[in-house]
Amino acid sequence: MKVTIDRMAYAPGETITVLAKINNSTSSEMTPKFRLGKKVIYRASGSTKGEECTIIKVVKNRIQAHTELEVR
Repeated sequence: MKVTIDRMAYAPGETITVLAKINNSTSSEMTPKFRLGKKVIYRASGSTKGEECTIIKVVKNRIQAHTELEVR
């Protein structure tokens, strides 16, 4: 799977366009699943805190063996 986005930083409320190219070169079906997450790290006075959250989780239909699929 190769996943790309059009840039590395977004402001709150902006739309993120994700393009995933999935190549199932195996001999069996597969179900593609992926998620986009956000990780924020706070650093001050030598101490560090952080938080993570999932922005979106995507589960697509099965992909047959030896096929390719493009998901936007």
